[in-house]
Amino acid sequence: MTDLSLPAGSLQAALQAFAGGATSVYLGLKAFSARKGATNFTLEEVAKLKGEAVKQGKKIYVALNTLLEDEELKLLRPTIKELELLQVDALIVQDLGLASLLRDEFPTLPLHSSTQIATHTVRGVNELQHLGFSRVVLSRELSFEELKKIREACPSVELKVFIHGALCYGSSGLCMASNRLTGRSANRGECAQICRTWFNHQRERGYYFSMSDLHLGENVVKLNEIGIDALKVEGRMKSPDYAYYAARYYSDLLEGREADPTNLLTQFSRTPTQGWTFNRFKDSLVDTLYPSHRGVVAGKVIASQKGSVTVMLEREIAIRDGLLLFIQGRSEQFSLQGLHSENNTPLLQGERGERVKITLPFKEEAAVGELLYQTSKHDTQRPLISEAALKAYRHPVDLTLNLREGELEVKRGNYTLTYPISIQKAERPQSLEDNLVKLFLAGGERFVGGNISFNNTTPLKEAEIFLPLSQLKDIRRSFYGHLDAEAEKEIGAHFVLPEVEGRALPSRELISPPYDSGIPWIDTVDALSMVKGGRALEEVVAKVDGHFYLPLAPVMFDEELYLKALEELLGLLGDNVRIGLNNVAHLNWARENSDYTYFGDIYLYGANRASVELYHSLVSNLQGVYPWVERTSLPLPLFISRSCFRYDSLNQSCKGCSKRHEYSLEQSGKHYRVVVRNCVTLLLEEPVKEG
Repeated sequence: MTDLSLPAGSLQAALQAFAGGATSVYLGLKAFSARKGATNFTLEEVAKLKGEAVKQGKKIYVALNTLLEDEELKLLRPTIKELELLQVDALIVQDLGLASLLRDEFPTLPLHSSTQIATHTVRGVNELQHLGFSRVVLSRELSFEELKKIREACPSVELKVFIHGALCYGSSGLCMASNRLTGRSANRGECAQICRTWFNHQRERGYYFSMSDLHLGENVVKLNEIGIDALKVEGRMKSPDYAYYAARYYSDLLEGREADPTNLLTQFSRTPTQGWTFNRFKDSLVDTLYPSHRGVVAGKVIASQKGSVTVMLEREIAIRDGLLLFIQGRSEQFSLQGLHSENNTPLLQGERGERVKITLPFKEEAAVGELLYQTSKHDTQRPLISEAALKAYRHPVDLTLNLREGELEVKRGNYTLTYPISIQKAERPQSLEDNLVKLFLAGGERFVGGNISFNNTTPLKEAEIFLPLSQLKDIRRSFYGHLDAEAEKEIGAHFVLPEVEGRALPSRELISPPYDSGIPWIDTVDALSMVKGGRALEEVVAKVDGHFYLPLAPVMFDEELYLKALEELLGLLGDNVRIGLNNVAHLNWARENSDYTYFGDIYLYGANRASVELYHSLVSNLQGVYPWVERTSLPLPLFISRSCFRYDSLNQSCKGCSKRHEYSLEQSGKHYRVVVRNCVTLLLEEPVKEG
């Protein structure tokens, strides 16, 4: 069965998602979440949700999908232990150092990769599986054909694909715009959404990086058919009603029922697109005119005057619905308060195909032909699901009860406690085992009885034995109290991080390819072509202290072509080469090609000692690892995007395109350079000119 995974920015959102038909939800805690702006969960709320999930046969995944520094990582262990005791169904992780510690110390907790790892190739998936991940979330930038190829090449790992919600302009995990321009890191859950702000291009203002919203709709069935294990709806910042209607719509589609997206799209939706997944060149990936909620088209203006418009309706609207009109390019949102027929009869609602007159709360006239959008419906607010009655989950433990002469032994695995007890002859026959099982099933604060077995080795038959209830209750409280105390000890422990010896690497600015200013990695296909065309190696590949440096690209959508060109380029460079690893897929290639010397580059994040130690353990001839790039001043692309700026943002044709373009942008007096190389777009900060 396909796992339909919905966002839970709050406990109420999770409950609504379950009510709508989601099979799982993913959520964040108050800390260590990539969506700090969501309400997020306390551990007590996670316990309540887990209890409800078990009751309904659902799953919960906890996202710890930020990069962590050493001290944060050490202090995270108590939280992990709490989550282990709650038996959450998986942890969603970005930081590979954390993943390594979890695999070693918490092997029972399933690991799911975060989209922040930027996994978009077969080798990337294989490497994450090698690192212990049971499910891999694939990048949103992949086409259906690319997804199918990965599915066929990686049959033994679960794959998760985005199907609905916001699209980032930059590749997730690689976006530096928020960090560099505001000091707020997207890799720390603090994205400032620079892509949703305006820029000027040739004095024309537009939202050139504001992506349309992904809406795969009926095509989710195709993903199901090729064996994608899990489908993900984005939106932990969105409302509980959004979670319900998204779950309802997509569960209806997956189960073959009639499905109408209107209630979902009026909760929140920018211009819809199939993204890169289907019909790449049919839908617009970027909406340069408006970066926020449009809802659905309700009709078209056919007549206009000050204070009202006449609209030909394409769908039903009603009093108190939210509407949106654009007046001279400016958005005007309002609640529908005045609705009339063409002969001025007051209406409570208008039907599809009708011409209706709508009273406007502003005086400006709307242009004839302008679209009217429905942004909310008056009757779709969901009733709250009670949270008060939710019971916190307690960890079930299997117990063995051994009754011997004068004592009762209680065992949980290797943990055993023995208690004195008064054994008396029963006045009438009774089922001692049933009574003991019922008593110990009641549990304690953190634990509850699971499978309980009973052995009687006294001279008396079981039916002849009477054990005082007060003593049994004391024994139960004592045993579960000891389990709680042991758990508290475990919860108090911190991760111990390895000592890692730093190794000297050249200043990072020195090893970027000399042929393409501002781009800190090498395009092996272009570089090979230049060398074959007669360019000197030193003009194409950086050389420092007698060594050539090849920092690999963090995105390589044609992995086979990129690595084939790399191998040919290496043959021309000789032995004195050091290769920079910038994606989890590169780790996979490096382990297979152990004759070369490597270094962990800026996008293979070494935010903590555990991650650096992991990279050294995977790649034996690793020269060193560059510091976490967000803690340096190294100039970097703000966006790395598979959206072509020329095609998607400027609406220019692909016909005759050289696939190499540059454009200038300005925002609030600051200048930027857009670089397009082979349909991949980079946004660079222009250096400040002196004088």
